[in-house]
Amino acid sequence: MKDIKVKKKSNNRIKTINRVSIASEKFKDNIIHLKDINNYENNNTDYGSKNIENISRSISNRIINSSVKTTDKVINKNIKKISQTKETIKKSKNAIKTADRTTKLAKKTIKETAKLSQKMIKATDKIVKATIKVIKETIKVTEKIIQSIIEGTKALIEVLVASGWIAVVIIVVICMFAFLFASVFGIFFANEVSTTKTMTNVIREVNQEVYSRTKLIKSVTVYDEYIVDSSFSNWKEVIAIYTIKYSDNNNITYILDEKNVMYLKQIFWSMNTIRSELEQFNSENLLLKNRLHIYFESKSKDQIMDELNFTEEMKKEVNNLLVSEYDLLWKNLIYGSTSNSQIVNIALEQVGNIGGEKYWSWYGFDSRVEWCAVFVSWVANESGLLNVSIPKFSLVSDGVDWFKINGRWEEHGYTPKEGDVIFFDWEVDGKPNHVGIVEKVENNIIYTIEGNSTNDECCQKEYDVLSDIIYGYGVI
Repeated sequence: MKDIKVKKKSNNRIKTINRVSIASEKFKDNIIHLKDINNYENNNTDYGSKNIENISRSISNRIINSSVKTTDKVINKNIKKISQTKETIKKSKNAIKTADRTTKLAKKTIKETAKLSQKMIKATDKIVKATIKVIKETIKVTEKIIQSIIEGTKALIEVLVASGWIAVVIIVVICMFAFLFASVFGIFFANEVSTTKTMTNVIREVNQEVYSRTKLIKSVTVYDEYIVDSSFSNWKEVIAIYTIKYSDNNNITYILDEKNVMYLKQIFWSMNTIRSELEQFNSENLLLKNRLHIYFESKSKDQIMDELNFTEEMKKEVNNLLVSEYDLLWKNLIYGSTSNSQIVNIALEQVGNIGGEKYWSWYGFDSRVEWCAVFVSWVANESGLLNVSIPKFSLVSDGVDWFKINGRWEEHGYTPKEGDVIFFDWEVDGKPNHVGIVEKVENNIIYTIEGNSTNDECCQKEYDVLSDIIYGYGVI
């Protein structure tokens, strides 16, 4: 029997179709055979119907059995394929689940990596900013050192040239950095090259000690009023004597470590003393009152040099450091490089501020106070002169005391300079109750910048230089 060819990719499918075809052919043969029998029956009446039935039944059974077997085989194969398909689907589902978990894990990893990257970026950014800040500060320090060296060199040149042409030859050596730092002139660079404290820091500490001792005297004395008389030694003399006293091969005076700070303070307190007296006097209404008199007294540089057994050569070195040609260097050393115009510019930038919270909260107050004094203190802090040229004070009278104690007080009638601190007495009763900063003086008119002025505001004002409401000045 000829096979039916089907163009399918699966060989199993072709074989199945061939078997069905064979069964169909057999079925056709049986039908033909039945027809032959039927013809025979019609032609031979002697052939019994019983035999025909038996033969038909037998052929039908054969056909049915053959079809059942073939169908069963096909069904079994299909069931097997279905099972295989189900298994494949199951595996595919598992693979999809695995892929989904992998995807979720990958997403989570990406998110965590992104967070870590952001943190690293932020950290790197902070490092970069900090590095830039260090570089900027280094540049500032370097600029200060260079400027100080230039100014010192100029001053030295002026002195040496004035002494004759031979001194000009010496300049070549003196201008060398190593010589400058190794000599007593190295003290002028203490603010720039000291690895611990600056000279300005030490002066601030000593000024605070002086003020604290004054407050202690006032706190343990019962009085109705007090007077301060001050004649403190100026810092130029204190530092010059310290420099010559402690300059040797084993000690560098411009490095203000703990030991040198102690030496400097010892010189200051050996030159300056504080004492007080309580006096009784009759007031206007003839009542007996107590007046506390605080005296700040100092020894001259010659007295202290004798007490310290200075040689003539050491005295000469001290006097050489104190010549007027070095005044600019002394100013930079004691007060820093801040100029009076810088103080004024800082104050001018605050004009228009209302309420003063910026200043009194900086000072440490939790709520509003009368803020004219804390404004002046804030400006001093911003300019680097707090407790050096201007004290930290919230009571106007405390500011007056500080300037008097430090020998930097001028009474009414003085013509102030740019940056000086001006004190007012509104009632003209001898009690100061307001303070500001002098902006400038032109044509006998004093222009000021004041906090806590009109309408609780920081603003500019002007007064006649001889105005009765001016109490006095703190000189910067």
